[in-house]
Amino acid sequence: MLAVKLHKHKRPWLGKGSHLIPILSWKTGKVHIKRWINLLDYQNESRPNNRIRYITLVKIPDDHPVFLASDWGDKIIFVHLFGGIEFKPLSAISHEIKRFIMEVPDLEPEIILGKSLPPSCIKWTKNIQLLYKSNKKTRCSCYNKECFL
Repeated sequence: MLAVKLHKHKRPWLGKGSHLIPILSWKTGKVHIKRWINLLDYQNESRPNNRIRYITLVKIPDDHPVFLASDWGDKIIFVHLFGGIEFKPLSAISHEIKRFIMEVPDLEPEIILGKSLPPSCIKWTKNIQLLYKSNKKTRCSCYNKECFL
């Protein structure tokens, strides 16, 4: 399964307890990523230099222990009612549950890692501004009709 890690420094921390955003399709994944960025940056509003700056795509192996939550409130319920979060191998979670959690646009899904991910699982790390760039051509400041950037 593919997942995205949002972080402030160039090197992501992928240790036990790290939070990731699951990606099934980029159409719904982009909505979830932007929602999480807005939520995390809103908490750091008083500290503008402490914002999310990088995005990392990782491949989670099927035998890796994880906790898949449909919303950030799920983990609070598990901690208070059941005494903690139960980590299961990713392959033990049914595909229908994964698809439901990741395709409902009103939810904020997340994966919590049960143990550290090896660095070989990292596919790429990029600046978060690439997520917001548009593909439209813009005119340069000379206002010439043939001059496009």
